[in-house]
Amino acid sequence: MSLAEDEISVAHPILTRSTALDDADLVRIASQWSQAHLNATAGRASLSERVTDVVVDRGDERVVATVVEN
Repeated sequence: MSLAEDEISVAHPILTRSTALDDADLVRIASQWSQAHLNATAGRASLSERVTDVVVDRGDERVVATVVEN
């Protein structure tokens, strides 16, 4: 398990800022983890279409709003 897959207090800065995570990592995490993990992922500086699709498909209204604002 990577730090990005830890509890959200640990994962949040990794999910929002780490350049070490590639699309495959982000899709895997977005497919399996919590709404808080999805929201952190949605707040990244840039998201590929592939990652965005998973985040929006699984995300609640707050997550979708974060994607839209981003």
